[in-house]
Amino acid sequence: TFAHYLHIRDTLDTAAAFGMAPAGSTLESPLPGEVGFDQIIDWWLPLSWALNQINRSMGHQDLYPFVLPATVVKKIGFVHSLVAPSAL
Repeated sequence: TFAHYLHIRDTLDTAAAFGMAPAGSTLESPLPGEVGFDQIIDWWLPLSWALNQINRSMGHQDLYPFVLPATVVKKIGFVHSLVAPSAL
């Protein structure tokens, strides 16, 4: 679960550096709390879908081949609640 959290935050950070995600999605923005995590997921889902489609169009496997059921999102949200406050 922690690895998924790191994949999501780091990929959003990289995407923001290249103008493919909002500037607020960088690791410099801790986005604490449930509202912050909801925003992260709102940014992550369309980005991961788009990156997967780009990979598929090039004949490659999905960049992020995981489905995030509600229970998994809740677990990743728990990780966020532990990590984000320490970033402040």
